Amino acid sequence: MNTTKMIDTALKQLREQRATRKDDLDLPGSMTPRERNSYHAITAELDRRIRAIEVASSTLASLPPIEPYTKWLDLLTTGRDTISSELLSLPRRIRDRATLDLQANLMFSLDLTYRGLNAGQRRLGPVVDLSPLRIGQLMIAAGYDVAGPALRGPNGWLGSMPEVEKLIKDLTTRRAEAQAALDEALLSDEDRAARETEHARYRATLNGMNIRNNSEGTGLVVVDEDGEERDLATLTEPERSAFTWFEAKTR
Repeated sequence: MNTTKMIDTALKQLREQRATRKDDLDLPGSMTPRERNSYHAITAELDRRIRAIEVASSTLASLPPIEPYTKWLDLLTTGRDTISSELLSLPRRIRDRATLDLQANLMFSLDLTYRGLNAGQRRLGPVVDLSPLRIGQLMIAAGYDVAGPALRGPNGWLGSMPEVEKLIKDLTTRRAEAQAALDEALLSDEDRAARETEHARYRATLNGMNIRNNSEGTGLVVVDEDGEERDLATLTEPERSAFTWFEAKTR
């Protein structure tokens, strides 16, 4: 079953369950306060799960795909290497105008990959056409737009290397968080019960282990009765699974 169908099926089932829930005034007067609280808790949980699926799926749908940016970063990376190699191949002492212009072209192209279209703007004004530049030639060969309004469009310049690296990192994190929230909301009651049983087993195993921060404060370690760090390879399978689960929860 694809993700969209899973979402639609889960929402349909939850909304059908929610539609059968009664308001407080419609509940039997014979119900005790505890029974009413339990009833309302189940209703509230249905509302929470419906909302969680709606928000997580909407968030995922609203996030742009990462692939265009990884493709663009690949172009900038190979372009940087190509341009750097071409710069190094120039004579150490340049006397003719054509080679000096080529050197300036390559250096500005390299600067653009690191600083973006704002590079040199104070001196040259806004960049509107990259076709004369070496980086522009590489973009054209890869099918990108290099001039006019299209230069700053979805098939044009997508940012400098630092900008795109940060954007990819942020997008990856946001997509992972939204996907985790969606996966959590889509869990069936049976899956939730099985997971809670597993986590209870982890917690019971952890009660018999001594876990501390490592000396650098960058992670967790398991220590023995004397406070000496244990090699993780010496842990039993239940201990290793419990430790991995706990480590992931504390990141």
